Amino acid sequence: MKRLLALAALILFAGPSGRNIHAQTQAAAQNARRFIPVTDAMLQKPDASEWLMWRRTQDSWGYSPLNQINRNNVAQLRLVWTRGMTAGGSNESTPLVHDGVMYLPNTGDNIQAIDAQTGDLIWDYQRPIQNNRRGTNRNIAIYGNTIIDTSQDNAVYALDAQTGKLAWETQILDPKAPVPTVPIAGTVVYGCDRPPAGVVIAGKNTPTPTTTINP
Repeated sequence: MKRLLALAALILFAGPSGRNIHAQTQAAAQNARRFIPVTDAMLQKPDASEWLMWRRTQDSWGYSPLNQINRNNVAQLRLVWTRGMTAGGSNESTPLVHDGVMYLPNTGDNIQAIDAQTGDLIWDYQRPIQNNRRGTNRNIAIYGNTIIDTSQDNAVYALDAQTGKLAWETQILDPKAPVPTVPIAGTVVYGCDRPPAGVVIAGKNTPTPTTTINP
């Protein structure tokens, strides 16, 4: 009887659940593995297994050159894992894939890093929500060691791709329609969907966050 009571106490007070421990282990393993920074050359000619920007290539081709799946074996595909996205708003995002990690933008300035093979969550970043509104976030950018995005409150910000921690942020302007960020030669190009007069482009050198706006 004493042994049973001791076992029950151990279960009750063991601490984090197995699922939490697994998630923490995944995050620690990701932080420990060597991250390969994304360069201009990689963006200009991405590896077949990588999806480094919204339409994959700078000419917006939007197709994968991988050929393991074809018309002869496509019927053999089976579900391996599934993960729900952030609730609220409209999820229309294109995830990025680099070195086996999927970087997924969700509604309301929520970005997640996911193990593309297992579906395990590596990290989750949630920027403070403005006016309790979750706007659509269709894409993000990856450059160097950072994941770059524009926010609902019209800032440009970067996250450490390994940890999900905020690396830097710069407020750009007030319009409420931020759209795709695309890295070109170390500069983030930031456009506004429906600004009052034409398109606003903000050039921002990623290593040193200095911003120039050309309306």
